[in-house]
Amino acid sequence: MYFGDSNLWFYYFYDLFESICNFMHFNNNDNIGTYKGPSKLFKIYPVLSYLNTKFQSLYLPGQNIAIHESLTLWRGRLSFRQYIPLKFSKFGISHINFVSLVRGTCGPL
Repeated sequence: MYFGDSNLWFYYFYDLFESICNFMHFNNNDNIGTYKGPSKLFKIYPVLSYLNTKFQSLYLPGQNIAIHESLTLWRGRLSFRQYIPLKFSKFGISHINFVSLVRGTCGPL
């Protein structure tokens, strides 16, 4: 398949990425009636809960930690993005980070 200098590569990989995202889920669709978590995360909730418990068991914060709230720029369509008019990046995803002052490590809270 020859694409030349056109933008067909972009459309090819975009379609490939979209098809992978549409078919990737880690939860059985028959279990949606017994699901107790957030409805938007139904398909990937087992992976998120596993990673969350694994990260909590591996990292134990010490006494000296700093908490920082930040906003990551996001201009696409997203149902949980926030609008803060006083920030430089007005639309984005708000998240909270904590920093261990002794070890110098950073991670989501």
